[in-house]
Amino acid sequence: MRAYILFSALMVYFQTESVMFCDICDCQEISEPLTGVVVNCSFHERVLEMNPILPDASITLDLSKSNLTSIQPVSIFQSESLVELLLNRNFLKEINLLSFNLPELKQLDLSENELTHINPDSFNGFTKLEYLNLASNKFTVTSQLNFNSLVNLKEIILDNNNIGDEIETRSLFDEQGYGLPLNIQSISISGVNLDNLNLEYFKPVDNTLRKLVISNNNLNIIVKLPQRLEYLDYSNNPINKITTEELEPLVYLKELKLNGLDVEEISKNVFATLMLTNLELKYNKKLKEFSNLSFGRQLLSDTYDFYLENLSLKGSNLSTLDESLSVLFVKVKRLDLQQNPWVCDCRLAWLRKLPIAPDLIDNFRCSSPDNLFDRRIFDLAEEDFVCDTSSWEESQFGISAGHVLYLLLALVTILYLSLYNTTPKDNLRQK
Repeated sequence: MRAYILFSALMVYFQTESVMFCDICDCQEISEPLTGVVVNCSFHERVLEMNPILPDASITLDLSKSNLTSIQPVSIFQSESLVELLLNRNFLKEINLLSFNLPELKQLDLSENELTHINPDSFNGFTKLEYLNLASNKFTVTSQLNFNSLVNLKEIILDNNNIGDEIETRSLFDEQGYGLPLNIQSISISGVNLDNLNLEYFKPVDNTLRKLVISNNNLNIIVKLPQRLEYLDYSNNPINKITTEELEPLVYLKELKLNGLDVEEISKNVFATLMLTNLELKYNKKLKEFSNLSFGRQLLSDTYDFYLENLSLKGSNLSTLDESLSVLFVKVKRLDLQQNPWVCDCRLAWLRKLPIAPDLIDNFRCSSPDNLFDRRIFDLAEEDFVCDTSSWEESQFGISAGHVLYLLLALVTILYLSLYNTTPKDNLRQK
């Protein structure tokens, strides 16, 4: 209450006195990467009602988290120097960008508001805009978003808006659709209720798109992806199979996230053509098999071309891994194998020798046998990892019996041929 009274008093005072933003908010002069003033007015409620004056050299204005419900045309949005404007995490239901005069603006963040519509002509004056964040608003198929005038846009984020049906029918890249420029480098359409996409949907940006986030949708296939991608997040889609053919063309890919899928196995050669540095396969609850040849056979004998620095298999359904993977896993800087139902027998003892970071071992525990249940793997000694002798002997007996049966079958075949495959001359002699 006292703060409100103080603010009201300041409002009365500033009605007769010109006020600078830096009298109310935090200002900081910087020289890198740009030279100018960064004005931080986040959490400053009703600050716009004072109509403060923006410093001439301002390059960033942060009005996030300020409980803004509307923005009236004021002088602060008439700046020849402003490069970045942050209006995220407010309660804006509409915004008239036509009243803004920000010819140098390159970054605009309108995320986490309540916007339902933006006039397609609103972006006409933002020809230098490179980054646009519209995530977590209330845009729908009726919003008819269009970005034709943003000719220099490099990155757009449309996450968590109910526009999936529209993206399926209206192209993101042609003038009749969303009109994104063909030199766009990063697109995020996570959680937009996307059900289906044409296999060739991203063909117009095949050589330019570097980053694609298409997670948290309802896609059950991996569409044909731009071959120049360096970052791909396809997580949390109902995909039940990952094939070599789908990922093989992505030879520039560095970071891949395939979390929360419906896959049951990672088969051989799936990642053989990739030179990944980061791979996430977390929370794939049906994943039971991870092939020792998933990165290709060649890498097991020569790890020179294995660049993976971070690998997470956390929270899946893996019970064992082939020891031949040790030559690869020992090179991974951050390896997360936590929250899997590991069977701690003699086949898994090798995992103790991996250089796993201390913060990734607490939930790296045994699920079975019973005497090791919930024990941390790195707390165990090597002699704790034993195999059931009877099971092992049965397995070996099964292999031996198979060999014996094969030899007997071959012997019977030879005897049959020698007895019944006689020549006519032999038959005459017998008579």
